[in-house]
Amino acid sequence: FILIYGDIFTNFDYQKLTEFDKKNRGIGTVVVRKTDHPQDSDLVVLDDNKKIKNIYLKPHKKIPQGNYFGMTGIYILSKEILKLIKPNKYSELDRHILPRILEKKLPFYGFISSNYIIQDIGTIERYNKIISQPLLFR
Repeated sequence: FILIYGDIFTNFDYQKLTEFDKKNRGIGTVVVRKTDHPQDSDLVVLDDNKKIKNIYLKPHKKIPQGNYFGMTGIYILSKEILKLIKPNKYSELDRHILPRILEKKLPFYGFISSNYIIQDIGTIERYNKIISQPLLFR
């Protein structure tokens, strides 16, 4: 299934994501991208096969060195991931489940995208800024 956080605006190509996920056959895939604001982004480091090696959740005491990407809040997840959610316990994917996936060395991938993805459009100012850009809606 596809999980998309509710405060995202994008012109993302989901077909490429599903093809990537099917090819890799992991427990899940997160869309990642280069970020110009790593200080307030959840970050991942990928290996040569695009498998997630490390995750760095915000807030950061120190920005990791090297080639990292910001997570976008767009995921494809296998139903197997549901087994990692503890019953009757609040769980966030980024904070609770992804670290458990890495701990268990389950295959979870990062799909690198250069599509337009804006996170956190949860204020009227950010929303108005986005809808004032008519080229985004073509």
